[in-house]
Amino acid sequence: MPYVEQDIQDLIAEYDRGLRSLRSLAREFGIPESTIRSRLSGTQPRRESSEWQQSLSRIQEDRLTQWVLTQAALGVPITYAQIRLFGNRILKAQGTPEIRLGGHWMERFLKRHPVLRTQRARRIDSARVNGATSPVIRAWFPLL
Repeated sequence: MPYVEQDIQDLIAEYDRGLRSLRSLAREFGIPESTIRSRLSGTQPRRESSEWQQSLSRIQEDRLTQWVLTQAALGVPITYAQIRLFGNRILKAQGTPEIRLGGHWMERFLKRHPVLRTQRARRIDSARVNGATSPVIRAWFPLL
């Protein structure tokens, strides 16, 4: 079974308690002992060590992800093309208009932010949309 970063952090926390050996914990968690030893000696996770190669920083990608999730919560699902366009606008705003997001950026972005893969567009029934007229809305908010 593959392991994730959280499994490594849990193993290190358990090892820091000093109750069990590193070898037994590595076997239990299914993580190679060499991976844990290198992490304990200061090696960074792959995602952090290769962040400098990304067009957008981790913080920018996290903000972009939050924007997409907010739009989905508001009932305005965002397409992949819109996410890519917004990412390019972020690059332009930071002063690097000559750099554009690569051809496979979207698939790597979705791999780094799997919560976006689960977003599905929901249909809004026409009666609800067409029924949202000014008189109907005003009836819900009486004047004070």
